[in-house]
Amino acid sequence: MKTERETTRIVRSWLEVGADRLPDRVLDSVLDQLPLYHQRRRKSPVRRLPTMFTPFRVAAAAVAVVLLTATAIATLRPEDNVGKTPTPSTSLLASTSTPAAAAPGWTSTGIMNQARADHTASLLPNGRGLVAGGGVYLRTLASAEVYDPDSGNWTATDSMIEDRSHHTATLLPGGTVLVAGGRMATRDGQLYGFKEGLASAELYDPRTGTWSATEGMIEGRSHHTATLLPNGTVLVAGGRSSSDGGLASAELYDPRTGTWAATGSMMGAREGHTATLLPDGTVLVASGDTAELYDPSTGSWTPIASMIGTRYSHTATLLGNGTVLVAGGYRGSGLHSDSSSSAELYDPVSRRWTTTASMLVPDAYKAATLLADGRVLVVGGFMLGYGGSGSGSSAEVYDPRTGSWTDVAFASGSGTTATLLLDGTVLVAGASFPRAHLYNP
Repeated sequence: MKTERETTRIVRSWLEVGADRLPDRVLDSVLDQLPLYHQRRRKSPVRRLPTMFTPFRVAAAAVAVVLLTATAIATLRPEDNVGKTPTPSTSLLASTSTPAAAAPGWTSTGIMNQARADHTASLLPNGRGLVAGGGVYLRTLASAEVYDPDSGNWTATDSMIEDRSHHTATLLPGGTVLVAGGRMATRDGQLYGFKEGLASAELYDPRTGTWSATEGMIEGRSHHTATLLPNGTVLVAGGRSSSDGGLASAELYDPRTGTWAATGSMMGAREGHTATLLPDGTVLVASGDTAELYDPSTGSWTPIASMIGTRYSHTATLLGNGTVLVAGGYRGSGLHSDSSSSAELYDPVSRRWTTTASMLVPDAYKAATLLADGRVLVVGGFMLGYGGSGSGSSAEVYDPRTGSWTDVAFASGSGTTATLLLDGTVLVAGASFPRAHLYNP
């Protein structure tokens, strides 16, 4: 017990002297335990020429901190720190233990429990990633799983009430996730197909890991968009229904009441479009060569200047300067549409479009993620052309400062999701395989 108390006293004394004198105090404490040092302390040149022994001092300090601090912490009682404020040197010591950042590039992470594509991915308030639904091999899924960035593992969670793909998932202000619409696989004898335009909606509670039904949408839809508005409601627009094809209608979900209400319809039917919340609270919707703005204060749509290129199933990303990067997609509908590599920028101040550098690989159905440093990662995709189609295998990064793209080679595919995690890495999952990867910018 005497040794333990003495060790505790030594460590505490180190933390009270400040960062600049910490190596000397640690070294003194270590050498104080050596009889030889006690005998020669007054004759030792260490105190007179400290700079000559800097490497030794630092090394001794590091070893002593690891060994003696571990002992001291083990012997400290919880009540020893009650009501005490850590000193600046305590904070400094903690900060030096932060692990070094991982090297840039791609790394594999845990394998998902279920292969899936055309699913949704949501970052939960606790920093974990939720993937839900999707499809694989002519069937749709109700299963869901959660990714833990600390362990790199996936854990199955409660399945959705209905299996669905091409749905939307929106993180609500209260921390729950709203899943709405989508399509469901069907089978009639040997014939497989899909029931388009589900109207059902459900909520995932990360605290309990369970799903619960909420009121269904006014109109069933898949391939639609869902945008969280500043007032906490969710705008759902366009998409595809089982009977009418493309939809122009839009509706609002209120999390406080769990109900849907109709709002103004778009200027025309849209599917394969994008919806981007702008800094002023309006929503930019674009597809084909047309674009329009939704104003939540009036519930109405206003047409704006057309895009320079014609595109569907493209990406749209709000950049740090308030402009919107639109990239890729395919130029029309049907089997004879070819993929586009073009990109352009929308300026919400002038309401005009300008061209920027084209992507390195023409793709549609990509996933775009705004990185913490302001660049944009675009990954996965589906290449369409007169010569056929196939899953893409590209990833590239757009730098708004230079207006250029850089290849960050990665093998992915159609139906991939990309989620920015709290540590700045991007979780890429799916594409009909249970694989998952992390991209470190």
